[in-house]
This record gives sequence, structure tokens and C-alpha cells, in this order.
Amino acid sequence: MDTTWGGWVCWAEADDDQSAVDEIWGDGFFLGMYPVEGAVGVFLGCPDTRQPLGPRRFAGEVRSRLTELTPRIDACLTAVAEAESPFFWPLRDSRARRWSHGRTVLLGDAAAGFLPTAGIGAGMAMESAGVLADELSALGDRPSTASSADSSAASGTVTALERFEARQRPRVEAAHDNSRSLARLMFGRSRLFAFARDQAFRVISIRSALKPILQLLESPPERM
Repeated sequence: MDTTWGGWVCWAEADDDQSAVDEIWGDGFFLGMYPVEGAVGVFLGCPDTRQPLGPRRFAGEVRSRLTELTPRIDACLTAVAEAESPFFWPLRDSRARRWSHGRTVLLGDAAAGFLPTAGIGAGMAMESAGVLADELSALGDRPSTASSADSSAASGTVTALERFEARQRPRVEAAHDNSRSLARLMFGRSRLFAFARDQAFRVISIRSALKPILQLLESPPERM
């Protein structure tokens, strides 16, 4: 999926509240502020068509449109504007048609590269690694080096990788789809869309929007 959006990424200095994550879903911009130890990670998103403005001008544009400018927002916009060469992250994802071929298998972003919108990509990669380890461990000890045994081992590995894909692919793609759906909500281009979205979230919660992912987390993968 190509969201036709991207954003500049940089660090701002740590502030007094290292527990609060802040996101502003605007009309034609997105500002995310994510505290980590010793810093605040900043993502200032825009439609691809606005990228030529550059981080300084776009940060100034966002600043002028905000009705409230907290110390954190001010510091983060300043960090983007003053960063020497902030990385611009194109918001695109990817999905492989097939994960396994013979004794080769794709895992994590190689199988399904996530958008950052739901913050679940790394978690699904680690879950997939666990399921893969489970399937491979079920093969038991490798047999002797006899040619027939080697052939059997190779066949067993191929089967284990196919079983891994059958177990895990539906879960990963469900989370992938949810990340895409959330991106469509987060990256609005018009004031009318932003107004309708904000009104909708007065009735439903972000938790509801993330329901498919939460259901996955509450039901660990089962062996087939």
C-alpha cells in the first residue's frame, strides 16, 4: 500500500513527562511525539506533494495552524525545523505473495513490511519467529547422515516451513490490514475529512479501531 504520505524523523530533547505519547491527527499533517529514555522521538508527516517544502517550512506551516502550542509541541516542531538533515520516511508497506519456497522462508518485514501506524510490526515479527521455532523444534533431532535420512530431513523442513506459513500468515496479514485501515484514518488531507473523523472518535475509541490487533494479542497462535 502506498499511503502517498511520508514524514520527517528526528529527536527532540527530553522533557518532564516521559510517560505520555502525543499524536496530532491534523488535516494535511500528522505530528507524533514519542518519549524514550533521554529524548523524544518526533515524526512530522505530510502528503508527498508537500515534501518539497522541506522540514523547516512545513514545520512552520503546522505551527501557524495549531490553536494550542504546548511546550512539547513547540520543542518538537523546533527540532524538525532545526535538524541538519532529518530523514524523510516514505510511508509505504509491502506484502510477499508467498513466504516459503523449499527450505527458504521469509520472516518479519521481509514477509510483510508494516506501516508504523499501529506499532505492531516488530511484535508480529517476534511472534512469527516464535511460531517458526515451534514448527522447527517439532522436527526433533536431525537423523543420521545417510542419504535417505538427509532426504527425509529436507522434506520435513519444507513441511515445517509450509506449516509455519499456514499458521502465521493469516495473523500477520490481519494485523497488516488493520495498520492500513488506521493509516486511512490518520492521514487525512481535508478539513471536512478531519472533522468527520474527529466526530466519529467521539463515539468510538482508538481501542475499537485497533480491535483486530487486540484480538490477535489476546489469542496466541495455536498449533495446527
